[in-house]
Formats: sequence, structure tokens, C-alpha cells
Amino acid sequence: MAETTIDNNSVEHEVEETLEKTNLGHMINENKNLILTLGAILLAVIVGVSIYKSQAKKSLDAELQTLYKFRSGALADFQQKKINSDAFVKKFNALDAKAQANAGYIGLAVASADALISQNDTTTAIAILEGALEKLNANSYSFQLVSHQLATLYEDAGRADDAIATLEKMITGKYKILLSKVYFDLGRLYLAKGDLNKAKNNFEYVVNGFSKDKLSDYSKLYLQEIEKRAKSSN
Repeated sequence: MAETTIDNNSVEHEVEETLEKTNLGHMINENKNLILTLGAILLAVIVGVSIYKSQAKKSLDAELQTLYKFRSGALADFQQKKINSDAFVKKFNALDAKAQANAGYIGLAVASADALISQNDTTTAIAILEGALEKLNANSYSFQLVSHQLATLYEDAGRADDAIATLEKMITGKYKILLSKVYFDLGRLYLAKGDLNKAKNNFEYVVNGFSKDKLSDYSKLYLQEIEKRAKSSN
């Protein structure tokens, strides 16, 4: 029996003729080089996206590792008084830009500020929270929470104007957290500055807007004090 041989050229010619018989086949045959090129580009894009996602995850993991390492290392050492404030702050400021851009950085900044406060270093705690606040969107919960703590520290440090500015900025934000306390604190601060009208306005806001809040009762007491001062000045 004679051996059957296949002519590659004739097979290829038959395939091309078959493809020519349909519109789709004609389009593929006429543009096969372009299609192969586009296919290669698509494959490259898919591979590129996969690599990017993989690298992004590795980058995120590296940032979280950096923050965790600081928390379990420098922060823990400072809390246990194994290193002093200067050494701790130096390590905190040395955190790289990518780690500082990570959402976990804000929590670390707050924890670091708390540690500094516990060791009576309010000035440095304020500086750290100020830096953290600059990285936050004013219309975020984190901004509100950090602002609350910062305003308290400003007041403790005798920086009433800074405390007032911080609290008033909180009122303009999208999210309102502990709003009754914000107005109550503004009332106290303005009263301490001797601005009775602004103090009265803030305390009245608490009384009228948060009647069931305990701070409403305290605000009424302050309003009585304001009324006495106003009478005594006349």
C-alpha cells in the first residue's frame, strides 16, 4: 500500500480557500496579521494588569509590615520606657512616604500621640496629630476623631484659639461626630476668653438641639453663669 503524503502548501491553500467562503473567515484571513498583533497586545495587557495587581498587593503588604514593625518595636519600646521621647519621634518621622500614605498610619499616629501624652510630652503629641490631620480629608470620620483629640490637647496647652479653630472646622465637615460636645467645648472656650455672646450662642445650640443630652444640663448652668456676668457688668 502506497504511503500517503501531505503537502503542507496544499493544506494551507485549502484552509485559506475555506476561510474565504464566509464573511467572518474572509475578515480573519485578510487581517490575520492584525488579529494576531491585537491578540498579542491583549495578552500583554492581561499579563501586565496581573503583574501590577501582584506588585500592588506586595507593596501594600510591605507598608502594613512597616507599620506593624514600628508598633511592635519603637512604640512598644517607648511605652515601656526603653527609649526616650527624642529617639521615639526620630523613628516615627523616619517612616517612609508609602507607609505614611497607608490608612493604618493614622491609627499609628493617634497611638503614638497617646503614648507621648502618657509621658507628659504634649507638645510632640500635638505635632504628630497635626501631621496626621494634614493627610486626612476634612469630610471623613478620621478627620473628626483626630480633630477632637487635637482640640483637647490645644486647650490643655493653653492654645485656646487653635482649639476653637479646630472645633469650628469640624462643624463644617460632612460627618458630625459628638456634635453636642463640639458646641459645648466651643461655649467653654469662648467663655474662658470672655466672649459672652459667642459662648451663649454655643451653649444655647446645645440646649435647643440636644435637649436629652447630659451636656444640655451643663450648658444651662453655664448660661446661668453668663447671665450673672452680663448683669454684673451693667
